[in-house]
Amino acid sequence: MALTDLCSLSHGLISNDGWEVRLGSDPLAPGSVPAATLQIYPAVNLQFEMLESVRYQLEVSSDLAGWSSEGSTIVGTGTAQNYWGRSSNSQRYWLRVFP
Repeated sequence: MALTDLCSLSHGLISNDGWEVRLGSDPLAPGSVPAATLQIYPAVNLQFEMLESVRYQLEVSSDLAGWSSEGSTIVGTGTAQNYWGRSSNSQRYWLRVFP
C-alpha cells in the first residue's frame, strides 16, 4: 500500500517529486508508486585484535595467490576491530589481516 504524497511529505519520507520521477513514478497520479527495491545480501564480519599504534592492512583474494588491499591502513587502538563486507553466494574469496 502506497502512502499519498501529502502523508509522505508530512512524515519526511520524500522530499520532492524528482525522487519519484527518477524511480519511474508519476507524482500527479494517485496510484503511481515508485519502483524502489530493497536488496538484502549476506555479510561477513571479520573481527580481529589490534595492538596499539601498529598499522594493519586488510587484503582480499579470489585465488589465494594474488592479493589486493581492501580499504586503507588501520592504526591499532589496542582493541578489537570489526570489518563488515558483503559476501557472495557465487564467488569465493579470502581475507587476511597483517601488520
